[in-house]
Amino acid sequence: MAWILLLATTSACSCDEEVPGLPAGSACANATDCSAGLVCAAATDQCTADVSCTAAAECGDGAHCREGKCTPNVAGGPCETARDCIDSERCRMGTCAAPAGPGEGCTVAEECQAPLVCGPAGTCVTEVPCTNNQGCGAGAICQNGQCVQNTPGGACTEPDDCVFGESCIAGTCVEGCGGDQYGAESVPPNLLIVFDRSGSMNERAGNDTKWNIARNATYNLLTTYQGQIRFGLNLFPGSDLACDEGDRCGPGMLSVELMPAAEEAIRTTLEDSGTCNLGTPIAEALGPLVDYAPLEDTSRANYILLLTDGMANCDDPVPAVTALREQDPEVKIFVVGFGRGVDPRQLRDMARAGGTARMGTPEYYQADDAASLRAAFASIAGAVLSCEYRLSSVPPDPDQLYVYFDGAPVTRDQGRNNGWDHQAGTNVLNFYGAACDQLQSGAVGQLQIVYGCPLPPQPDGGVTDTGPRDGNLDPGGNPCSSCSECGNLGCLSSGPNEGTCGPCTDDFECCLGKICSGGICVPNL
Repeated sequence: MAWILLLATTSACSCDEEVPGLPAGSACANATDCSAGLVCAAATDQCTADVSCTAAAECGDGAHCREGKCTPNVAGGPCETARDCIDSERCRMGTCAAPAGPGEGCTVAEECQAPLVCGPAGTCVTEVPCTNNQGCGAGAICQNGQCVQNTPGGACTEPDDCVFGESCIAGTCVEGCGGDQYGAESVPPNLLIVFDRSGSMNERAGNDTKWNIARNATYNLLTTYQGQIRFGLNLFPGSDLACDEGDRCGPGMLSVELMPAAEEAIRTTLEDSGTCNLGTPIAEALGPLVDYAPLEDTSRANYILLLTDGMANCDDPVPAVTALREQDPEVKIFVVGFGRGVDPRQLRDMARAGGTARMGTPEYYQADDAASLRAAFASIAGAVLSCEYRLSSVPPDPDQLYVYFDGAPVTRDQGRNNGWDHQAGTNVLNFYGAACDQLQSGAVGQLQIVYGCPLPPQPDGGVTDTGPRDGNLDPGGNPCSSCSECGNLGCLSSGPNEGTCGPCTDDFECCLGKICSGGICVPNL
């Protein structure tokens, strides 16, 4: 019997053989997904060959920029950020390397194995207690009283909070654009109060005299808007505080110069002042204010608030109002009639000439009691609140400025109808139209100004909230001892972030005259 030996052969195989990567044009997340020599181009998220570059950010994850070409990275290769590395390596001082373990040396948190952070001694540690980001070292942030590693694109209050290669832009870590968040300070407008103290102000309006009601309404105005508006006081008639001297149809007296921090001087002056029977010389009170130097301030808006309870019984006041409005810079005049003794036609004509006529009837502000007078003052203050913000730095190119209201981009409008524009001479951002209306109404919780690159959207479609509506913009997380250091954020008084600026939770965390609304300190109207 013959035996036949059948030999079955198979091709040799290696279970460790690498599966070829994706071909050019395929969707990808990292260069390691692609075939040899291809990178996952940042612009397309597709496997691509021959990608030109000036920075690693253009090459996508797992690749670096070498001699102007994107090149797939290797273990231990060069890097600018952790995204350039492969095989779970971290970017350590420009080189991809395995993350450090507990007790091993580090300079930033991302060099450590998660969830370790780089402690004060320069070694990777498990726990670092904190009250704000500043105590956590580079690449880490404070969460619930403990320092934790930040992530690419994470939240921040300063550049050191971000991973290597990212900048802190308006509260968000941004890779590679070299941008910066600009601080901004609102430019308080000038508001000179021209205050009628004729004898008829001693008449009663409800439970008190008009004189007392008007003084109390002014005190409330000064308290509520202290620091947001620059005030001055002009009393008429009379040429001394007691109103014992002066002529009928005389000009009155400039009692407190228009200047910063005049609130206490105005309070004291009104408390020490009296009324007198020298008529109601409105024209004579306004006339000397034409060419009054503090109202010729070109760096801010200029206004007059005229309060009167009677009709002008000397010269016609409209020409004086017109002259103020026509000077350069213009002065707008808000007109408030108090009580039934006013001349509605005369006040209407002044409001029209002063550029502040209201829709409907009356076109001026009419008040007949304490509540309506306070409401009129609050409305006027809201209308004059600044739409001008002076930047903390001068932008080399204003076209590289990006502005956001609560995360929504605001368009630059060099026609100055609706949006913002930059005044190079004063380094001020001016807002116009609906954008200005939003700021003045308090509808904007947070204003963000970014230079160099646009703020990236957050997963919820918004952006990280980082700054208050006016005053010195504070991104939150900074140490504070009083509310005055936090803009329109509160100085937190409890919880893990006690003693830092952040969204308020109660009125007492806000400054006098403000209340907590939606985490923001807003004027109490």
